[in-house]
Amino acid sequence: MRIRLDNAEVHNRYRQVTTCTGYTIDDDFSGIAINSRQLIVMLIIATALLGITFLAPIGNFWLCIAVSNLLLAFFAVTLGGWSVEKRNFDLEAVINGFLVAAILLFIVCLGQLGFNLLAAKAPFLIESVEKIYALAQTVPVYLVVLVLLFVTSPCEEIFWRGFVQRGLMQSLGLNRGWFWSAVLYALIHMVSLNIALVLAAFICGLCWGYLYKQQRHIAACIISHALWAVVVFIILPLF
Repeated sequence: MRIRLDNAEVHNRYRQVTTCTGYTIDDDFSGIAINSRQLIVMLIIATALLGITFLAPIGNFWLCIAVSNLLLAFFAVTLGGWSVEKRNFDLEAVINGFLVAAILLFIVCLGQLGFNLLAAKAPFLIESVEKIYALAQTVPVYLVVLVLLFVTSPCEEIFWRGFVQRGLMQSLGLNRGWFWSAVLYALIHMVSLNIALVLAAFICGLCWGYLYKQQRHIAACIISHALWAVVVFIILPLF
């Protein structure tokens, strides 16, 4: 005979399991415990998928990056559970998402000024940014917007903040887990061979990672990521 557990019983059993393994409900945020082996395997898979997407895309780049991110999000949810709930998308998440997106936009504008000053001595910096924007020319703009809003932004946050950062924070502590997740987010983007993308990934990883650390869910991160991506890539392109 099967026994059906209500939510309170499930929560209590989860608390017992995580406490026995060294975790607590508060430390674990949303989801289940993630072990180091799972993290390593998934980071290897993420590197391979990103490498294929940028260096040898199977079909169109946007199709490839959409499928890659959907796969990573699927694996993250399968191994680590859901890292966000519908109720997390409240007014506070919206405000924080807009605020962090605005901060990132300001940082990117400063970076644009720096790139312009270095253009004569380091033209490859400008070229690296132009290569990113050239990707938007391969498909209609509305498809790019849809992919950014509903695929890459939420899926990347589910994987990088809701899975990778959460696992590192469980293992290393909140602050070190936050920092090293941003470092890994940047390092894996090195397979794109694009210095501008690596720098952007590190800065964004720090900001969205801090937001996740403070909010304890990824709703605001998803909002910020989606808004920032569409504004910088489509609405107010920097180059």
